[in-house]
Amino acid sequence: MELRAARAANARSSEPSLRGQEGTRLLLIGDSTACSLYPGLRAVGESSGIEVRQAAVVGCGVASGEIVSARHDYLPLGTKVCPGLVEKTVSRGLHELNPDVVVWMSVWEKSDLVVDGRTVAAGTPERDVEMLARMGAALHRLTRKGARVVLVTEAPHAPGRAFGQELKRSTTVDDAEFAGLNQLLRRFARGHADETVVVDLAAKLCPAGSRCPERVEGIRPRPDGAHFDPPSAVWAARWLLKEIGRARHTSA
Repeated sequence: MELRAARAANARSSEPSLRGQEGTRLLLIGDSTACSLYPGLRAVGESSGIEVRQAAVVGCGVASGEIVSARHDYLPLGTKVCPGLVEKTVSRGLHELNPDVVVWMSVWEKSDLVVDGRTVAAGTPERDVEMLARMGAALHRLTRKGARVVLVTEAPHAPGRAFGQELKRSTTVDDAEFAGLNQLLRRFARGHADETVVVDLAAKLCPAGSRCPERVEGIRPRPDGAHFDPPSAVWAARWLLKEIGRARHTSA
């Protein structure tokens, strides 16, 4: 249903197809934010000769592993299974598609980590060193056959509704965590410039900074404040694929 809706939304767009990317094989990895983008990314990809598949795992980061929250915030349950589940899912996606491009999109790399049974808090040098090491191990697996990895920045939550309820937008502390995550992505990319590039989706969704608006360019891109619906996924995917094409051309 979501894919049909995304295809219909893409068909209504008057923009031309994405030239120069025909034949590209793209694998999307990450968490529920990636899952919500996938219908749009696949619909836009189909119309442009780009093969798109996903290997995302809801509630798990690409490299975060088991996470906790020192602030007692909401977290997915059972994240101790994430490393094995993500490894299995991503490995299958890599094997089946042999992608040219891997799009990495997940928020949980901003979280407190469990390291040898103890909590290592986000925002500390120890946590960042550990996370960068985990990201490096993930990158090695993703790029063994020459794929380029696109690190997508994550936007703080915007005002939204779900299940008939108004949802609380991000607090100042939440915004700082997202900013810290995006700084870490850029730091990681600088250290792996031959294999990675950063695409700043957060700036597209929140053009005025961390106080993300409900509407951008006349649409509500994240109706629940965090995830795309099929029409907005098409809107985001068209922009994202153009940015990826521009980045690949620049680095070629």
